[in-house]
Amino acid sequence: MADIDETQQSEVVRISGSNEDNIVTVNNIKELSVNDTTQQAVDGVINLTTTASVLTVGAGALSNRKYVFIEALTKNVQWGFNTDCNFSLSKKGFYIIPLGENATIYAKASTGTASIAFGEA
Repeated sequence: MADIDETQQSEVVRISGSNEDNIVTVNNIKELSVNDTTQQAVDGVINLTTTASVLTVGAGALSNRKYVFIEALTKNVQWGFNTDCNFSLSKKGFYIIPLGENATIYAKASTGTASIAFGEA
């Protein structure tokens, strides 16, 4: 990337797109940084059976989702990126997973029923 001189630089540049605004700055050694924080978030409790379910807090993934948050409220929770759900969650363990809106995450109870607190941001 070409260096910019003082007449071409700005202290703050706002890049707008979709539902979020990201603030871009250039520091004194001309490094670019982006404040890419989430602008919205949703959460809820999801009850699970032994059949894998797609995890969302609404009809679909949160628009512009960057992260999902999972807390197993019971000890028999499994999750994964397909219906096999190959990962186990510890009861009361809190997990943050970087996951865009186009990726799908599933969860199920290993036996009986289970529940999780689930959030998207």
